[in-house]
Amino acid sequence: MYRFAVLSLVLFAVSEIPAKEVNPLPLTTRYGQTVEGYFSPILIQHFKKQGPLDRMMAYDVRQLSAKVVFPKGYRKGAPGWGVYLHVHSGNKPPFPTEWEATLAKHKLIYAAPYLAGNKVANAQRMAATLDTLATLQKTEKLDPSRIVVGGLSGGGALSMELALNHPDRFAGVISHARNVMLKPEKLSPEYLKKIKVKQTYDPRMVFPVEFPYLKEAQFQTIRDQKLKVVFITGKKDFNYEPIEKSKAGWDKSKVPYLIVDQPNMGHTTGNAASLDQALTFIFSKTP
Repeated sequence: MYRFAVLSLVLFAVSEIPAKEVNPLPLTTRYGQTVEGYFSPILIQHFKKQGPLDRMMAYDVRQLSAKVVFPKGYRKGAPGWGVYLHVHSGNKPPFPTEWEATLAKHKLIYAAPYLAGNKVANAQRMAATLDTLATLQKTEKLDPSRIVVGGLSGGGALSMELALNHPDRFAGVISHARNVMLKPEKLSPEYLKKIKVKQTYDPRMVFPVEFPYLKEAQFQTIRDQKLKVVFITGKKDFNYEPIEKSKAGWDKSKVPYLIVDQPNMGHTTGNAASLDQALTFIFSKTP
């Protein structure tokens, strides 16, 4: 069992919001009362191999907050609104202002937990993301069919792991500038040089399977839940080649996925047009 530091509840009056940022939003609601309330049995076993799970989930009191942006046109209690949960690679999640119109178009609130960067234990990052969702579900009227999770770089990989293990909780997942390999793929000498691997290229060097504990039974559940997967990348992104090479594994999984190739995109979040393409795919009724 583990404990969370709890902050006093703060209510925000947002009856009519032109475009308002609530920063920070205290995370006053837990997603689950036990570890099992947060994670699937298979993910719990995976985390336990990395160390004591209760310690990995122990919050620093400074983590109990998130950046939240209500797009223009949102009204408190308005039906049909969901949320895009963003897991940043660093501890201070930015909000790309160009996303606001796209999020408003798809009726999504933006929310990103603080202190959930790549150096934080994955279990803790996932718990903070789910507590952000639980807090908004308590204070806002969210449509459970319009919950999307995504992230940049390491946050993208973490979002993928969270969504693939809990496809019933999300309509889709978006990885910005980060591949997820479902089968091993060889890396080219050019790619290894670009990421500054300090060794002679070995043609046997491969990018390994990242979630090897996921088997066909889990992928069948993912397909049944109709989770949709999106990768956003561009040729200036050093993960462009691995994302392109991940296609074979995703084709084999038969999970609906889309790779958005954004012109001149580097290792950063996608622009508004790419986000729009990703969300249109996720919320479309066709596979």
